[in-house]
Amino acid sequence: MKIARFLPVVAWIAVGAGPTWAVDLAKIDRTIRKEPAYQSKSPQYCLLVFGPKAETRVWLVLDLVSEPWEADGAKNALYVDRNGNGDLTDPGARVACTMCKRPGPLTSFCPEPGVTYVPQFKVGAVVDRASKTRHADLTLEVDSYVQDYRPCSLSLKVKGTEVQSAGGSLLRFADRPQDAPIIHFNGPLTLRVQMDTGVLFVPISYDKDGPKRRRWYDEHPPKYEERKLIRGETSALYAQLGTPGLGRGTFVAFSAGAVPEDAHPVAEIAFPTNDSKKPPIISRLVLRQRC
Repeated sequence: MKIARFLPVVAWIAVGAGPTWAVDLAKIDRTIRKEPAYQSKSPQYCLLVFGPKAETRVWLVLDLVSEPWEADGAKNALYVDRNGNGDLTDPGARVACTMCKRPGPLTSFCPEPGVTYVPQFKVGAVVDRASKTRHADLTLEVDSYVQDYRPCSLSLKVKGTEVQSAGGSLLRFADRPQDAPIIHFNGPLTLRVQMDTGVLFVPISYDKDGPKRRRWYDEHPPKYEERKLIRGETSALYAQLGTPGLGRGTFVAFSAGAVPEDAHPVAEIAFPTNDSKKPPIISRLVLRQRC
């Protein structure tokens, strides 16, 4: 019986009672009453919800014109339904873009090889109208292409203090409101367990742009390599505190510093044996390190 062949089939964190989910995010109304005239051909949609019951709902619509190698982002805009009334033409809904210079690939078509430009949108404060809670510094950043989309990252200071963040390479805004990912800030908390290596696999389609290509990408999304357990090697198990959303890359995580120093989750991992009649091997680990 070789440990190298084992894969953990159960990994849970003992922290007491789990969260009580008060809302099914898949059933949330996705109506937008009024939209502006966009500059881009394909505006991208994302829905933010706030609080335990997700009663405050804020639409984000990304109107992106510039490419990663273009320094001029004057035509880029983010539309934010700040008051949650479904009208993206209200005063203050349009947020201007700031272009941030970052290291990039050495490609021949870039005017500045080794440089890309990241659109950043500083939305500012958002108020959860149900609880009157004021959150601060909502920020959206747009990265370079992964497959045929540009992934997004969001951060927010919950109640103006602790940072919650979501997104990264897996978060893709949608072409239609009914397909939009949903990100749940200041919601019921749970723990997510991860054992990935940080290596991202990005399948590429060589079909011409069209429905067939888009469908292929929907069926072959990027994914992170999973870390395997090998005898004699150390494997890392990570637990993040936060709130799940709806869609890939929507888990909203607190930073490690938000958790009290004396709080140490316990992971219990069950390894199946070669004999199905025997109970699994149980390993309990106290997660003391902070990353």
